[in-house]
Amino acid sequence: DGVVRPWTSAIDSDGDGSLEALTRPYSAVRNQLKDFFNTGYTQTHSFNLSGATDGFSYFASYGNTNQSGVLDNTYYKRNNFTFNSSAKLSEKLQSDFKVTYANVRQNTAQEGSRAFEGNNAYAMAVQSPINIPFTELRDYKSPFHDINGYWGSYSSVNPYYILNEYGNQAEIDNFLANASITYEILDGLSLKGTYGGNIVSTQTDVWTPTFFPDTQLFWGDDAQIGTRNSKHESLGEYINFTNRTFTIDASVLASYNKDLNEDFTLTATAGYNFFQRESKSLTGSSVGGLVVPGVYNLSNSSQTPTSNMNRNQYRIYGFLGNASIGYKNSAFLEFSARNDVSSTLPSENNS
Repeated sequence: DGVVRPWTSAIDSDGDGSLEALTRPYSAVRNQLKDFFNTGYTQTHSFNLSGATDGFSYFASYGNTNQSGVLDNTYYKRNNFTFNSSAKLSEKLQSDFKVTYANVRQNTAQEGSRAFEGNNAYAMAVQSPINIPFTELRDYKSPFHDINGYWGSYSSVNPYYILNEYGNQAEIDNFLANASITYEILDGLSLKGTYGGNIVSTQTDVWTPTFFPDTQLFWGDDAQIGTRNSKHESLGEYINFTNRTFTIDASVLASYNKDLNEDFTLTATAGYNFFQRESKSLTGSSVGGLVVPGVYNLSNSSQTPTSNMNRNQYRIYGFLGNASIGYKNSAFLEFSARNDVSSTLPSENNS
């Protein structure tokens, strides 16, 4: 109806003993939900160097990506390095090598909870009445918008407080290397060996601050002040997750290509492949809240923190073969076979 009314909780913002509140017309805020979001941006920079001589070539590059999310305090930052080379060691011997490393640091918004649980900023925003101005709520340290002064009772935590004081950070290191060597035994017959390794290390830190709102004073009918104790409280929490995954993929392949006559061609491949993935993870969680608010580590847990460790290994190896007969490069008859032995199957029947 456009009538000017108080829209924040009644608080004593200056300590003089009287209650104050912010007022505004009771009407829809133009572009309200749009104003909740930021304009995201992505910056990418790269540099590369390459060269070649008789029988040898190389390529090196560096890339940087810096991304700012549409929500406050969300970002993605990546630095990556790549180097590869190829060398013809003799008339019959060829080698190739490539290594890549990437480091990622990111902070994302916490999700997956309902508005009244106090962890989901987006849920808080979409469940806010249309007369709430998010442009003013951005100042979440203001006494009118902080834990005590925030207007909400059900959606009871300022979404900008969640985005800036809660944490969901991760750092990821990804190292990938592979090498191959090819030997031409005879004309049309070659032997190739490849080896690849990948190590991915991840560390994630998730935390929730400690807060206990005062009894909320709200405006009732005829601007009468009432009290509520329904706001969300938090003892504080810290969770640390680390994971390391190591993958190996190696193979030896023999390949044969032959023109049988003017009409028919033969292509055949046979070889051996080995694959293994090993993963180790450890999760530690605080229990019963945090002793010192704002200090996020497991030693600050009010009670003995819990831990959970997982370790697994998967391995598969097998022999494979493929043959293809082509007719005038338009019709093909192909045969393929592979037999694997897997560590996930019973030892007496694992292939």
